[in-house]
Amino acid sequence: MVAADRSGADLELAPCSLPEHRPDPEEGKTVMPDRVCSGDDPELEAEVTTSQRGNVFTREYRTCPHGNSQPATSPSPSPDHESEAKPWRERQVLGLTHRMFFFSLGMILVSIALIVVAVKGWTSKAKIPDVSQVLYDGVAVFVPPRPMSLSLVASFCPTATSTSHPNPIMSSLQGEVFYKCFNETFIDHGDITGIIALDMFACIDACTTWNLVHNDTECLGVTMSPDLNKTYVTNRGANCWLKNDVTVNGTSDMASTALLCQTSACGTTWTNSQKRGSFLKA
Repeated sequence: MVAADRSGADLELAPCSLPEHRPDPEEGKTVMPDRVCSGDDPELEAEVTTSQRGNVFTREYRTCPHGNSQPATSPSPSPDHESEAKPWRERQVLGLTHRMFFFSLGMILVSIALIVVAVKGWTSKAKIPDVSQVLYDGVAVFVPPRPMSLSLVASFCPTATSTSHPNPIMSSLQGEVFYKCFNETFIDHGDITGIIALDMFACIDACTTWNLVHNDTECLGVTMSPDLNKTYVTNRGANCWLKNDVTVNGTSDMASTALLCQTSACGTTWTNSQKRGSFLKA
């Protein structure tokens, strides 16, 4: 399209094009035109762009489609400069680096293994405390511990309630069988068997049970020592001995004897010469 300038001469207009960035030599800035072209309207209009170099102002003429001019905008930044390059980061597991995560996991597993081994060792020892082990022809034999925590037990007779009856009467198995108790005496023969008893009542109950099981009046009395630790070691592991001979032949401040009564009144006790036969409860 052709337009006329002020002198009347024909002026050939340049085709519509986007403005170029022009750096400002003074301020280092780019001067943009006031408007830029858009569209292909055949009617064009001239657009004046002013730039400054020092004190000299220069005008340029541009042609734009008539009525379709737009305000100039800053050019879009290059994709290469949209954002700075992100720094490299190592992948993490539960907030830890791979190396730190696997190191921590290994330490935890080792700690668990040590705890399991310690607990197993403690449990195996706790099952049989203070047990010594001896070997006999390659076979392990476990020896029970000595009763150190119960060195003395109540082997003495109950306190007599009357001076006329210095030897108290004790009942066995809830009053079915009776025994007469003598302090500071012992029988050193006629052993049937020996057991561990914590008091005289347990000792006479064992004598009664023996007769009931065998249906015979075989156990006629018992002798018991309170020194559980000593008698366990020196007297075949027992402090209560069931007797079939009731001849009292010794005195000791560390032993007591109870003799089986023939009746509930306990007027007489069984003797060695009496025929006893089946065990009859009083």
